[in-house]
Amino acid sequence: MNCKISATIPPAETIVESSICENGAQLQYGHCQSDAEVLASMQASAHEKLLFFSNKGKEKRERWVVSQFLQYYKLDFNKTELVSPPQNSKTDVQFRDANFQIKEIINAGEKRSDEIRATYKCIKNASKLEEVIGPSFIYDIPPPTTIYSLVMDEAKRLASIPKYANIRHELDLIFYVTRTHAVPIQREEICVKQLMQFGWRTISCLAGSQANVLFASEHAPVFLRERVTTNPSFERDA
Repeated sequence: MNCKISATIPPAETIVESSICENGAQLQYGHCQSDAEVLASMQASAHEKLLFFSNKGKEKRERWVVSQFLQYYKLDFNKTELVSPPQNSKTDVQFRDANFQIKEIINAGEKRSDEIRATYKCIKNASKLEEVIGPSFIYDIPPPTTIYSLVMDEAKRLASIPKYANIRHELDLIFYVTRTHAVPIQREEICVKQLMQFGWRTISCLAGSQANVLFASEHAPVFLRERVTTNPSFERDA
């Protein structure tokens, strides 16, 4: 079998001179590991990723998005406060008095589940490290855009879906943006009047290392209203 994928690069601070490793051992997070150990680690990581992005992992992913969003604002909370209601609920994650609905914005045409399954199968069936270490995959590069325009378009589209007609005013949208080649949100481009027209209680966004509460109605949870990006009294961390 010959399945080439890109190897995970450890953090720069853990990289040391290769001369300390003998007998063909590999450097992994500052420690010498044999090829078999590196392959076993890659197989375990691929399995975890497969589970995380599976249908069974949906609730865990949604809670993870909310936890990252809250951590950005340095909000003290316990992970037990992040609750995944039954699947037929209008809410993806309940946190205190917030009813979060999580929507991911990915690259158009991306088939992530298929790619993850294919990668897992390749790594799982590999018998030696050379079968899986190789050049990175080459992906189509999407045209440049802005995260704000992506969020605006998707918030508008979701608002037109009948199942949200009578409950939008109770939901707190979080868009998790993994779409590449998208410019981060700038405060001056946010139009509260436009966002208000979509009828959601709040609209927020998490993209890379940036988070924004773009809009919050007067009935929104206080911790979200206090963190609206356009609020002059709220300054985000640099």
